[in-house]
Amino acid sequence: MALAATPEPAGPAPSATRPPLLFLCHRIPYPPNKGDKIRAFHLLHHLAQHFEVHLATFVDDPADWAYTNDVERHCHSAHFAPLVPWRATLRSVVGFFTGEALTLPYYRDQELARRVEHTVREHGIRHAIVYSSAMAQYLPAAVAFERRVADFVDVDSDKWLQYAARRPCRQASAMRCCDPWSPTRSRRCAWRWRPA
Repeated sequence: MALAATPEPAGPAPSATRPPLLFLCHRIPYPPNKGDKIRAFHLLHHLAQHFEVHLATFVDDPADWAYTNDVERHCHSAHFAPLVPWRATLRSVVGFFTGEALTLPYYRDQELARRVEHTVREHGIRHAIVYSSAMAQYLPAAVAFERRVADFVDVDSDKWLQYAARRPCRQASAMRCCDPWSPTRSRRCAWRWRPA
């Protein structure tokens, strides 16, 4: 018995029937080969059926640049910003001095911020989905969005608490005592930082 071929994902519906939506994603949602990318890709695919999706995302693996066309098939517009992990890690050190969550400077990119602001203005976007809390910094503060939805993907402070709980006692104590990396610090930073 022959198996039916997997159907190609349907492209977006005609844009005249769909409102524009900003989709901010911390990592290119393709290929859907691991947790956060699988979820992000299916979210993008679903949104494309109902909205004119304008995507802004990072590419942190050089091999993933080959998949930009696959992602663009689901978008009205897409901007891919390069992210070099070791450079981003150095940038995140700023958080130790400013008290902000380390993921904010890790994912901070002025060019991406400019592109997002331009896209929102040009297309009159009033709906936004933020995939990963670090991407909320790209929501233009001057725009009165009708609806903003955030998918936190995972909660880092809780993740660190779980890691500490699973480690032997001495290592867990060391993690809790190392203030810059502690779950308590992550939680403090998360509550202190609120998008406008």
